[in-house]
Amino acid sequence: MNQPQALLLTLACEVPVLLALAHQHVGAKIPVKQTTAAPQHRRWWPPVLLAAIAASCFTHPLAWHAASVLAADEYRRGIWLIEALVVLAESLVYSLLLRPGWRHALLWSALANGTSFGL
Repeated sequence: MNQPQALLLTLACEVPVLLALAHQHVGAKIPVKQTTAAPQHRRWWPPVLLAAIAASCFTHPLAWHAASVLAADEYRRGIWLIEALVVLAESLVYSLLLRPGWRHALLWSALANGTSFGL
């Protein structure tokens, strides 16, 4: 698998998880207001979608490169360190762009990355 394919797989795994977690936190709190346009409760997801894509597009190439330079005997330990740094970096992106609080941002990042890490 090459890096662009791996990025697409990462996005396919992580974006739905982040959307579901953010919906529980933010989307459920937005009041439903019926108008002739789209209901108000649907408007929470575009910034979440953009933040999820931005975070992965920022960290994935860096993690891919870091993993590619690990020696065979370093890989098992190194990949865990790389993934931990990715979780921290993406939680910072979520925290800055979505403002869910650092605990939620860290949890969201850990759960989203956990879905794609084992693939």
